[in-house]
Amino acid sequence: MNKRAIYLVLGVSLLALPAYVPVQSIPQNTTAKMVVSNTASTLPSTVVTSKVVRYPTASGVKCVRLFRSTNYPPQTAEEKAMWDWYCAMEKADPHFKQKMPIEFYGKVIDQFGEPVLGATVVFQWTTGIGPVTNPEKRTSTGADGRFELKDVQGKVLAVSVDKNGYDRTDDWIQSFEYADFFYDNFYVPDPNNPVLFHLRKILDAEPMYLFKTHNDISPGSPPLTLDVASGKMKTPGDFAFSVQIGEKSKENWYDYSVSVEALNGAGFIVTTEENPNRAPDNGYQKEFSIQQSTTDTNYSPNLSFRFYAKTRESKYGVVYVDMTVPRRGPINFYTAVRYNPSGSKNLEFDYRKWINR
Repeated sequence: MNKRAIYLVLGVSLLALPAYVPVQSIPQNTTAKMVVSNTASTLPSTVVTSKVVRYPTASGVKCVRLFRSTNYPPQTAEEKAMWDWYCAMEKADPHFKQKMPIEFYGKVIDQFGEPVLGATVVFQWTTGIGPVTNPEKRTSTGADGRFELKDVQGKVLAVSVDKNGYDRTDDWIQSFEYADFFYDNFYVPDPNNPVLFHLRKILDAEPMYLFKTHNDISPGSPPLTLDVASGKMKTPGDFAFSVQIGEKSKENWYDYSVSVEALNGAGFIVTTEENPNRAPDNGYQKEFSIQQSTTDTNYSPNLSFRFYAKTRESKYGVVYVDMTVPRRGPINFYTAVRYNPSGSKNLEFDYRKWINR
């Protein structure tokens, strides 16, 4: 594993803290020690899992529940208590954040939701305890895909998973904050709710076609009809694509919409999977549409989507669509198709088995 990548994940910069004055502070001659455990806590309007922190104050030991909160100034008694704890600990020991107890629970699953046995898990954390500031520990997942880490101390934990025969996905490496509860990645360990990591199992690819097309569509032109088995825009086909152009904005961008209609008994399922490689058994639709308005905050003249395709011959493929609506001129419409002629739902692609290469 590339350690530089891990160090980059661990390099979380410290936010400038607002000057919130704690109700109580730890006396200067008191050693800041904490005892942390996990429990469920019900707060106003929300149910969270929280860490219970016990620490000494001028009036005795206080018990504080930690949970992620970005509110400042603090709005509830629980949030004020966390800020009291944070400021008191920082005053007593400026390096306390590097000494937070670390406990972590995770689980690795594949693209079908099945647990991954024997995946390698690498932990690396920043700490002020011991001679090594970025210690590392390794373990592997059990039959249920689960793994855990206990009995170490630090501020930020990086967790990565990997296994031969599996591809990494976007969440193969993640980082978790243990001291600064106002960070988005502040983590509260819960053995009953492990953090999920995904690995994509590499299947035994079958011989497959790969097609790419480019067409221009003018406003008001007839729909483009895609024949999946040939990868061509022709009739009869499996799917009809229509694009409608609406109002123009002051910047000369257009409102637009794109619709897909399944023809002749075909069907589709829109997916956001990073690499669609196995067609679902059921749930295929007949119609789908997307609208884009220039008044939308997330408006873009570029649109991409993909879907599992069940053809009119009940065979399977994946269709990728990319289109651009320019300020002037025809609409650029691109498609890419992976098609398995055997009728299998297996859409794993191997360039060595590319039929029409």
